[in-house]
Amino acid sequence: MIDNLLSEDDVKQALNMADSSLHECFDMLIDFRSGQNDLYKVIWQFQPLLAETLFNLMEFYNKLSQEKSRLISVKSHYDETIFSKAMAKNRSFMKAVSAAIGIGKSMGDAFVWFFYRNNREELEKHFEHTSTGLYVSGIGGRGELEFIKKTPHIEGCYVLYHGITTVLRIGDFSLYDMKHGIVGLGELKTKKEGNNLQISAFISSKVKIKVQNQSEIKQDPFEERLYLVKKDFPRIEKQLREQINFLKTKKEDTIAVCKSSYEYNMVNSITPETPLALSSDKSLMIIATWSKYQTMYDVLTIEESPELPKDALIESVETMLFPESPYNQVHIGRLNTELNLLTIPILWWDINDRICRDIYFLRIGINTIFNPSKLLNYFTKDGFSVEISKDLNKIKIRKKIGANRISFENFESLCYLITNSFMTSHDAYSLAKPIWDKMEKGAFPINSKIEMHIDLNNFGMEKSDILQKNECDRKEWFYGQTENAHAE
Repeated sequence: MIDNLLSEDDVKQALNMADSSLHECFDMLIDFRSGQNDLYKVIWQFQPLLAETLFNLMEFYNKLSQEKSRLISVKSHYDETIFSKAMAKNRSFMKAVSAAIGIGKSMGDAFVWFFYRNNREELEKHFEHTSTGLYVSGIGGRGELEFIKKTPHIEGCYVLYHGITTVLRIGDFSLYDMKHGIVGLGELKTKKEGNNLQISAFISSKVKIKVQNQSEIKQDPFEERLYLVKKDFPRIEKQLREQINFLKTKKEDTIAVCKSSYEYNMVNSITPETPLALSSDKSLMIIATWSKYQTMYDVLTIEESPELPKDALIESVETMLFPESPYNQVHIGRLNTELNLLTIPILWWDINDRICRDIYFLRIGINTIFNPSKLLNYFTKDGFSVEISKDLNKIKIRKKIGANRISFENFESLCYLITNSFMTSHDAYSLAKPIWDKMEKGAFPINSKIEMHIDLNNFGMEKSDILQKNECDRKEWFYGQTENAHAE
């Protein structure tokens, strides 16, 4: 036995504390989505609570990482079997804490998406940037935590803290204005002076920001800022220039708005007794499995091998194969809360709150089985030829128009709309069809390359419902709160 290792009880305590806080955060998200209950609490407390939870988890993760290094340094003093068991346990604990941080950051993604959803170009720039890693820690992390606790807004602009997300990667926070959307970015730098932390925010904004408390937020000319902080923070010049480039976003000249239907009823229909569900056109099937455990520690550390209804599964897969189609294939995937440009956060799907919660907390796993033949048949009916491949992204789709030819690339992106956003096959194809029609009418020059930017910002619904109805209430309330807070 190796002494002074973090015990299973230590890990349980850390994860149980995070579990409680993350559930409180999720309750706030449900209130935010519905536009009901204590919205004041959501706007001003969600980010600080989530940030503190993730910071504490990261501090514990770092302890486990240090323990790993220490184990390796004393390897020669212990029996190989004892050493291997200690390393395996440490690896399991680190994986569990990392997964808990992932759960929290997926909630942060769902929260900030509401504010960024109409800033597609800005969001795309964030995605183009490399990931910021698991979570920030140390003095820098403590400084960012204190900043978001004490600075929920700046001059009427709501502060969106990037650290609680996976998607916001340029700068440390965004400024959201109710009328104009995302109007600025900020970079945070923290220095320790005695027993105190000096936190400075360097802001780039499309609108004029008047800062009253210069001891906390500095807003000097760009070159002067560089001169003052280069010595302590050599990367600041690059970071501030990234902020400025971020704000030089060019909007699309032509935008086509298409409403789509989503088959979220598949998720609402699943139960432990009926874990399978088919889409209306039988091109997608979901298979749900339930964890036997409820606590975060158990869910994240105990491996499970759920039993699947094999007979029902085989029968359902057979119904997905279309005898008249030469393009039948089976592609297996897994639904997760990871956010990208082709997904709407699961929080904003029209699904049952309990199921939504269990998906985020990994108590329900949803696997997907997809047959692309239905989607490909829409292309062939429109005169396209298809060269099939087992790799969805290598499927070649072409159409001749006189002496010219149309080629469709990145077919996998349309499939992703079905398998990870639950869009219908018909609607996924309908997004691309107007482009073919314009091409056939000669609307684009020969040898043109047309890029499709699919912006899923309509909450995934064809018609206005409670989410969109409450958005107006949410906006009016939020704007009133920021105005009142600024006046105070």
